[in-house]
Amino acid sequence: MSTENEYEAQVADIQQKANAMHATVIEPQLDGNEFISDNSARAELLNGRIGGSIFESAGGGNENAASYVATSTANAIRSYYQSTGRMPDVEVLATTHDAINNLYSRNMASTFGSSSLIAENAGFLSTTEGIPLRDHLAALIMPVALSTITSAMSTSVPATKDTAEIYRITRVAASTFGDLNQGDVIDEAFSGQYSAMDHIKPASTPHGDGSKRVFELDAGVPLKKGATNSGGYVKVYLGRKVVAVDNGSGVWVPPAGEPNPVPLASASAGNKVDYAGGKLSIEFATAPASGVEIHFSYDVNIEARPELIPLIDHQIESWTMKPHESALGGVSGLQSLMAMQREFNVNTHNLILTGIRQIVGADKDRKNLRLMYFAAQSVFGFDAKCPDGLRKRDHYETVDEVVSEASTYLLMKTKVSGMKGMIAGIDACRFWRTLPSFKPAPGYRESPQPHYVGTVEGKELYCDPGMADPVTREPMPDMTLCYAKGRNHSQAGLVVASAIPLIPLRQDTRATNLKIRDTAWSLDYRDIHPGNGEDFFTWIKIRNFS
Repeated sequence: MSTENEYEAQVADIQQKANAMHATVIEPQLDGNEFISDNSARAELLNGRIGGSIFESAGGGNENAASYVATSTANAIRSYYQSTGRMPDVEVLATTHDAINNLYSRNMASTFGSSSLIAENAGFLSTTEGIPLRDHLAALIMPVALSTITSAMSTSVPATKDTAEIYRITRVAASTFGDLNQGDVIDEAFSGQYSAMDHIKPASTPHGDGSKRVFELDAGVPLKKGATNSGGYVKVYLGRKVVAVDNGSGVWVPPAGEPNPVPLASASAGNKVDYAGGKLSIEFATAPASGVEIHFSYDVNIEARPELIPLIDHQIESWTMKPHESALGGVSGLQSLMAMQREFNVNTHNLILTGIRQIVGADKDRKNLRLMYFAAQSVFGFDAKCPDGLRKRDHYETVDEVVSEASTYLLMKTKVSGMKGMIAGIDACRFWRTLPSFKPAPGYRESPQPHYVGTVEGKELYCDPGMADPVTREPMPDMTLCYAKGRNHSQAGLVVASAIPLIPLRQDTRATNLKIRDTAWSLDYRDIHPGNGEDFFTWIKIRNFS
């Protein structure tokens, strides 16, 4: 399979899995564009979509278990929408689909790896004892994914246990035509002309000098013409105003309705329109004044030469990435475990694994933040304190200029997107919240965890109360990381994916000191995009708070 086909297959795979997740746990909750408020009605519709979905295998066929996992996933999405005002990204839906599907794989030992320890414990999840635990882990996948703020800032790839490949596609001109030469990149920053057949070109001598009367242009292409005495596809501009048009027979005539036409030299060999050869010439009766511009416009006759139709091609770049492990253990005393089970009917194993999964999820989020902090290099800045004699409104305009400057910087570096959002330290976040353009998230409450705050100037605002230098760990409460993210797959600075979701590893319960240990392990991709991912980040430093 060619690289281009692999890229297209990857994009199609992401969309297909996201669509499957959307159809199962999002669509049943909606009435038009609003979530159904009646819990019973919503649950009934949701249960009707479980058949044939990835949730059908939950509980080994137990409908209640399947409903439990699907409902937990659906509730997490609804809660996310209510707090942020948007649905999860397509790639988040796709990666959670992968993670849940992997847990319910019929051959989990093969899916999760060849290591005897991993294979044994993965296989355990398909046993009578392991199935309830597996369902519990599956029910936590979406809530944990949506509780991490970096899921909205990254791109993801369909992941395997050994390597993952990420692609970037670039459109290029396959012809030399209009404003482009063969091989020129056609991206979001492109502002030239390529597909349009109507062109405006300066004359070979582009300006008058007070004495020259004949001006010419060799377009090098056949020109489109109308019927005889019904032209108008070829024009002459004097000082950027149309002063003559062709009549379909190769003769210049005044524009229709022009009361004071510019006089041309009569019966002059300098006045001609060669449609087939693309050669144009006009002779004015009076020489244009010095500095006046002369242009010709025409439409290319692609019927005469279809090979002139411009072409686009695609260049595909690909990078191979390696996954990283996460592991965390939890310990409980045998006596407390039995007491909780006997007196409160609480499964301590599940309680420990829930805590492990939440901590591992938070740790991954912080690791991703550190990677982004490490990648960002350029710094913009402004003073928080309003200068003496300056109105606050004027000071806020200065702040807006810095934000705009940082956004433009990201746009020029990435060629796909300006600033999409900001992650602020605790002091910086407090300042952003004072701006008139700040709009808090619905029901916003401060949290010691990295969390979504709202929007500033339409940019997403997150707060990282523990923001620190990724190397020295020095606190950075006054810093704000600005990030860009494009609309298409792979257009982000951070790449994440779950190769193997968090799975429990059974261990010997005959531990010393009457302690029982639970350990969970996962395999994930988390790296700055190898294709200049650092260009998607920059800093804003807020100085002088007092």
